[in-house]
Amino acid sequence: MKKTLVLALLLLFLSGLAVPIFAQDSAYEVEGWKKRVAAPTYGVVVGTLSLRNEAGDELDTLSVPGFEMRIFNGTNVAKRGGFFVGYEVGTIFFMFSESDTYTVSDGDVKLDDFFAGTLFVLSKYGYRIDLGLKAAGVSLGVEAGMGLQVSMGGVDVVLDPDGTANSTWVEVYAPFSLVLDAAGEAAFRLGQNFRLFARAGVMVMPQLVEINWGNTGLSDFKGEVFPALPNFRVGFALNY
Repeated sequence: MKKTLVLALLLLFLSGLAVPIFAQDSAYEVEGWKKRVAAPTYGVVVGTLSLRNEAGDELDTLSVPGFEMRIFNGTNVAKRGGFFVGYEVGTIFFMFSESDTYTVSDGDVKLDDFFAGTLFVLSKYGYRIDLGLKAAGVSLGVEAGMGLQVSMGGVDVVLDPDGTANSTWVEVYAPFSLVLDAAGEAAFRLGQNFRLFARAGVMVMPQLVEINWGNTGLSDFKGEVFPALPNFRVGFALNY
């Protein structure tokens, strides 16, 4: 089941990558800037998983690391300064190996092999200030985006009420929901058509991961990932 989910998410991400690649026209220059663009980024995300009982009391808060991949397609992606606009396709994989053991009304319980992934599509807008010569320079900028995401995944719930551990795989699924994204950028530009950059920001994904344990017999145990996700990314933009 877990391998199937991973493969499904990878296929979704790769299909998203095909859109900006095959939607490009032939390479030509517009006002001196080449039209075709490659702008992938890779980074880390920190999620917060809140575990609660049925009364709403917090049992624990876990930091869940994630790996993020994105690709952006748009206008003026590498250009010196000014506004840029486009769309971005990305995915995030969250995972951790094991939690502590918690005592609830149904017995002792813990989580193993948590995995969740999300695929998102954003409409992006940004502005940057460029400093330096035509041959090279540095820049600062901001960007914001809005779009949709869908999530899936699962976790092994280990229940040990009488000393005999029983593990149940619980699927995680979130329907389409809104995504808001904002980040600041610092970059180094080489020539007109190449830029190395680092971005730090936050994504807001309501209903990213909501876990109910109904099919495990656990009526007193719930989990939810906090919707605000800090992230840090590095990447490059290349007009070609």
